[in-house]
Amino acid sequence: MTRINAWMKAFSDYELPAFVHLPDLDLYMDQVISYIEKKLELFSVNDTDKVITSFMINNYVKAELVKPPVGKKYSREQIGYFFAICAVKQILSMQEIKLLFNMDEKVSPDKDKLYEFFRQVQSDNIKHASKAVQAKIDIITRRYQDESHRNKENAAENARANLANVAFKLAIEAEINKLMANRIIAEINQSLKDELALKEK
Repeated sequence: MTRINAWMKAFSDYELPAFVHLPDLDLYMDQVISYIEKKLELFSVNDTDKVITSFMINNYVKAELVKPPVGKKYSREQIGYFFAICAVKQILSMQEIKLLFNMDEKVSPDKDKLYEFFRQVQSDNIKHASKAVQAKIDIITRRYQDESHRNKENAAENARANLANVAFKLAIEAEINKLMANRIIAEINQSLKDELALKEK
């Protein structure tokens, strides 16, 4: 319970660095990986979990999600895109991410404004979600403490079961949100195909 509460506190306060605070000097691949890993270490479930690797970066460039490096170096703009990809790569395919990134110009031609929009959306969602989950964990913590004081033998077992219940509900919610996101993107993609087909007639 102590570890979960400590992580939840850090997570609820988490924010990506503002665009102006991203490295103003272009970075080599290993520097990019080190920088992003450090900024996203809270998102790693365990020590072997890699948020980003050179293989991933090369794939993102190859898939045209991010512009190729200039002189083997990446700019703050590209680093901003890597953060955005890391935020959704477990939910969306590279093709889906590319479709959304291709609509960037419709949101804003300014990359710093795009990044700040993404950063704010992520921050708002973290605060909203963590507040709701923390409230449930607080109830479980209080119940566990009460049962422990009363020397109830299965206090820890009950706490684990209640935490598992929270995790299961979150997983279902995540799957439902993923399904809705995928469906909306599929409809956008179909709309673009229909529009192209009409133009070709």
